[in-house]
Amino acid sequence: MIQKIIFDFDDTIADNQLLDYMAFDIPCKKLDIKVPTRNKIRNGRKKGLLAKDIIVPYLEKSKSTTENRFFYLRNQFLNNTNCSKYLQPQKNLRLLLENLKDRKIECIICSSKENKNIIIKFLEESDLIDYFSAIYVNSDLGFQLDNHGKENRVLIKRSLLHSILKKEKEEIVFIGNFEDYEASRGLRLKFIYYQNSYLEFHNLKQTITVKDMIQLNRTINQLGNTK
Repeated sequence: MIQKIIFDFDDTIADNQLLDYMAFDIPCKKLDIKVPTRNKIRNGRKKGLLAKDIIVPYLEKSKSTTENRFFYLRNQFLNNTNCSKYLQPQKNLRLLLENLKDRKIECIICSSKENKNIIIKFLEESDLIDYFSAIYVNSDLGFQLDNHGKENRVLIKRSLLHSILKKEKEEIVFIGNFEDYEASRGLRLKFIYYQNSYLEFHNLKQTITVKDMIQLNRTINQLGNTK
């Protein structure tokens, strides 16, 4: 029986589409360079492109700025607690969390974010804070590792999962995107792939895949009824 669920935050608990756009819009405007359109960013994300892949063509057309300056401003924005106002809860998230609460399934967040207060502020503003017993982020590792690259984010989450699993003996389910799948491989976790329509799709054979919170809710109920 499921006793605990670990959720990824970005693009799983939270809808990051507006935040992702603003993380391009704000530094570009400060540097007086063209801002990629929302469609350009969305299409890039669906192809698995990183922020660097999306912005470099725009930076090459500018003689007055550098890639380092752009990412300094971008990271400054993304690590400020005020960026939480650009996040939205995934549709029907509260319905899922109410079901888990009724079934006495404990919920945890595991994120590669550097600033835990962003998550806390988002949960408080969305009136969701009481559904989660713990939040683990980059700064809980005890060593410094930036979260800008995919490999680092996978390493951060894998290290956090190791830390969580040392303390827990219950049956645990981990829910997240492809990076989370990579972080969880080989660990004693049941993984559910949350296929966010904003991100690149990966066909993960022999892994449960869900497309929204309603389907996730139904899947967890089915798993919970399996001994």
